[in-house]
Amino acid sequence: MARFQVRRFRHRWKGRLARLNPSSRACREMSVVLRANPFPPVKFSPCHPRYDWSISADNMAVCQNVLFSGKAPEDDEFDHPAGASLARYLETKLSQSGWQTSHFDNWRDCGWSILCSRNSSKLMIAFGKVRGENWLLQISPESIPSFLSRFFGRSASATEEDVLLLAKDTDGILHTMEALGDFKWRWDGFPSDQTSTSVPTAPVTRR
Repeated sequence: MARFQVRRFRHRWKGRLARLNPSSRACREMSVVLRANPFPPVKFSPCHPRYDWSISADNMAVCQNVLFSGKAPEDDEFDHPAGASLARYLETKLSQSGWQTSHFDNWRDCGWSILCSRNSSKLMIAFGKVRGENWLLQISPESIPSFLSRFFGRSASATEEDVLLLAKDTDGILHTMEALGDFKWRWDGFPSDQTSTSVPTAPVTRR
């Protein structure tokens, strides 16, 4: 009985500490959104409207999100998840643009991810199809410190400026694909007609 109670205690606190980690919350909630059907009107990860910014890194804007539509070409190697050809194209073009990129990888079996770095900054692109021919792509630091990690001096693996730079390069690459369009960009929130811009822009300063 005592051993069972100890396990319960550990599991409970492990869950509570995980909720303090913006990076793990971001990934978990984004995967929920990419699996969701029908198209989710609000629920999106690091970008959830009710996201607690008091636990984000230095109260900085965390991620750039873009919603767009279009048909991606079929990939010769992977047919699941959808979008492998787009991931392959992004990886190649970003590498040509001066980013160091990892080989694109299956992201939680519902999309694709690419790790990008430049100098000391490390970021991640993750995207997937949400419904029909609509796609959701997110650019964020690869790691975002939890409340406890920040207390001991750790910081996010990329700054707002790094995220914006990668977002601009990604936007330019996506626009070279004629089949894609209707781009809606937004910082830290689900893009909509009312809250988005057609190109990545600098974040509004938080107070």
